[in-house]
Amino acid sequence: MNIRSLSIFVLCVGICVLSGCSKPEIKISSDRVNVSEVNPEANLTIQADINGKLFGIKKGELEIYKNNVVWGTREDVLASKTVKRKVTLAESDGNNIVIKAVLGVGKKSKKKTEESRTISIVGDGNNTLASADVINGGVTNYGYIAYPSDADYYKIYCPMPMVGGPSSIEITLFSIPGNVNYDVQLLNTIGTVMNESTNPGSADENISRSLPVGNYYIKVYTASGCSITDTYALKVVVP
Repeated sequence: MNIRSLSIFVLCVGICVLSGCSKPEIKISSDRVNVSEVNPEANLTIQADINGKLFGIKKGELEIYKNNVVWGTREDVLASKTVKRKVTLAESDGNNIVIKAVLGVGKKSKKKTEESRTISIVGDGNNTLASADVINGGVTNYGYIAYPSDADYYKIYCPMPMVGGPSSIEITLFSIPGNVNYDVQLLNTIGTVMNESTNPGSADENISRSLPVGNYYIKVYTASGCSITDTYALKVVVP
């Protein structure tokens, strides 16, 4: 390589580093999608760029995983083109699903860039006690109240308190959309109300209660207003 070629190469490297184009890049469009009886499936977009034009990298390979299982087929990613891949998700995939995208470049795609994200699939199929979504403690769950008589049910297991840990179940309903009034109830296994929180407007709702070991249900419903586009957030902490 002569001095002129070396100078051009160094200049290209500098430009690429400064512009942020030297590293392959993956973007996952969101951390949650909404599905309903009307629209039972939703698409998540994964964008991939190898950013290899200035280094002579012509092609990479994009591979996508759903809960560590390969989804679809590998797809070539060219240096001159941004690839956008749509992953179709449905409520049957589960409440939380891990989407991982792997972009390999170089010889035999050995150099890899990864992006992994847990996606919340917000559905409307949990509107009865029998169809309640099973949730885990400490995880934030998202849902929406689509119409005035709609309600969302969740099932959670309350274990025996650990030494030094909390002795009661803590339920928090938050991020309630504006101009609505959502409330929350704690139910036993036959649907009898044990506790409820009915603060006015979109104020957070909270329930704290010591419980025997066993399964319990949580009901989120509207006192006034609803929204099919704006979600609420529910978090339950168990002993």
